[in-house]
Amino acid sequence: MGPIYRSGLALLAFLAAVALWAVFAPLASTLSLSGKLVSAQPAVVLQHPYGGLVAEVAVKRHDRVDRGALLLRLDTSLEAAQVEATVALQSRLLQENASIAALLDRVTASNAVDPDPEGGTSPYKLRARQALVQRATKKASAESLTRQAAALQEKIAITEAQLTGMQARADRQDALLQKGLLKRNEGEALAEQILIVQAEVQGDRAELVALQDQAQQVAAQADLVMLQLREGLRSTMAANEKQLEDIGKTLLSLRDRVARAEVRAPVAGMVTELSLEAGNSYAQRGATLVALAQPLDRPHVAFTVPVSHIDQLQPGMSGRLILPSLPQRAMPVIDVTVAAISPRAVLDDSDQPMGYAGRADLSAAAADRLQRALGQLRLSEDMPVQLIIEVRQTTLAEYLLKPFAAAFRNALQD
Repeated sequence: MGPIYRSGLALLAFLAAVALWAVFAPLASTLSLSGKLVSAQPAVVLQHPYGGLVAEVAVKRHDRVDRGALLLRLDTSLEAAQVEATVALQSRLLQENASIAALLDRVTASNAVDPDPEGGTSPYKLRARQALVQRATKKASAESLTRQAAALQEKIAITEAQLTGMQARADRQDALLQKGLLKRNEGEALAEQILIVQAEVQGDRAELVALQDQAQQVAAQADLVMLQLREGLRSTMAANEKQLEDIGKTLLSLRDRVARAEVRAPVAGMVTELSLEAGNSYAQRGATLVALAQPLDRPHVAFTVPVSHIDQLQPGMSGRLILPSLPQRAMPVIDVTVAAISPRAVLDDSDQPMGYAGRADLSAAAADRLQRALGQLRLSEDMPVQLIIEVRQTTLAEYLLKPFAAAFRNALQD
C-alpha cells in the first residue's frame, strides 16, 4: 500500500470515529429562562401608622443614609398641646378624687358640722358642709319634737291621775246619791267633767303618737341627708374614674403619636423611593413614605417559567446563570440550582395564566466568582439575568433512531 492509501484509510477511520462519537455523545436538552437577581435583604419600605402633616424632609432621593438617620419628621405640635391639656385634666380629676375620698372618710367617721377643720372652697366640701348643717338642723328638730312628746306624755300622766281621782270622787257621790245625801245634778256635773277629761286624754294621746312619728321621720331624714351626700360623692368618684380610664387611653395614643413623629432609617441603605419631597405636605396613613435599598447580599435568582414549559421543569434541576450585559468570553461558569417553583400560575387581569414564579439559588462561591468576573462593575438587585436549565439528557442516535425504531416496532406488531 502506498502512503496516500494509508493516509486515506486513517482519515476515513478518524471521520468514522468522530461520527460514531457524535452519534452516541450525550446531549443536554436545555430551557432558557429570563429572571432577575434578588437580594436576601430586600428593600425596606416605611409607612407611618398615623399619618399627618410633614414638618421636615431630611433626605433626598438616592441619598445614602446610616442606620438611625432622620428621614422625615411629622408635625405633632397639636398632639403635644393635647397631651398637655389632657395631663392637666387627669391631674385635676386625680386630685378631685383624692379630696372626695378624704372627705368621705371624715364625713363617715365624724358627726361634726364641719368635716374639714382646715377649711376649703371646693364644691364638694361646700356640699358636705351644707349636708351636715341640714342633718344638724333636722336632728335638732327631731330632738325638739321628742322633748315635746315627752312633755305631752307627762301631761297625759298627770291628766290620767286627775281622771282617776275624779272617778273615785264620782263613786263616792254615787253612794251619797243612793243614800239621798247628795243632789242628782251635782253627780251629773261631775260625770260631765270626767267625760271632758277623758276626751282631753284621748286627744293628747293622738297628738303624742303624731309627735313621735314626726320625730322619727325627721331623724330618718337627717340620716338620709348624709346617705345622699355619700352616694353623690361616690357617684362622682366613679364617673371620674371612668373618665380617667378614657383619659389614660387617649394619653397612650397621643404620646405614641408624638413618639412616632420622627421617621428614622431602621437599616443603612439608599433612598430609592421618596413620596414626599418637602415639608408642609401630608403623609397618608399606611402609604409608602420612604423605600431603602440595601446592598446586595446572598443573592438568588427570581424567574418566571412559561406555561408551555412548566411540565419540563422541577425543583432540584441544575443550570447556568448568564449575564446578558457581560461578554460571554469573560463570563465564568456560574452553576445554579432550581430551589422552588410555585404550584400556581401568575394570572393577568383576565385571569389567564402568564407563567409560574420560581427561584434558583447560587452558592456564595459562585456569587464571588461572578463578582470577580465583573471587575469594576457590581451586582445590583433586579439586575436582569438569563438561566440555562438542563431539563433532559439524550444522544443524537437516540434522538434520530429511536422514533424510527418505535415506528418499525409498531409496524411489525400491526
